[in-house]
Amino acid sequence: MANIGSVSIKRNGPGSRATIAVIMVALGLVMLLNGAIAFGLFLTGFGAVLYKMAKPTTALILKTSSGDVQAFESKNAQVVADTKAAIERAFVIRR
Repeated sequence: MANIGSVSIKRNGPGSRATIAVIMVALGLVMLLNGAIAFGLFLTGFGAVLYKMAKPTTALILKTSSGDVQAFESKNAQVVADTKAAIERAFVIRR
């Protein structure tokens, strides 16, 4: 804890899972238009579910003398914010 200068939060996008989901939905719609109804419905439905599950993540970044370190990452932003607050309280108590 002596080398930690500050603590910050970084928000990341949904990542590649959302991109793959959008491509699957687009391919499913193309298949539907070309007459492959069953496969088109499957791709569209699966892509929609995958897109719904793709959530952005939040990371806890510790700024140290040797550079930034990602302590952990979670889809639950409240957990990351609570952890950041706990670390900051520990700094206040320590000093």
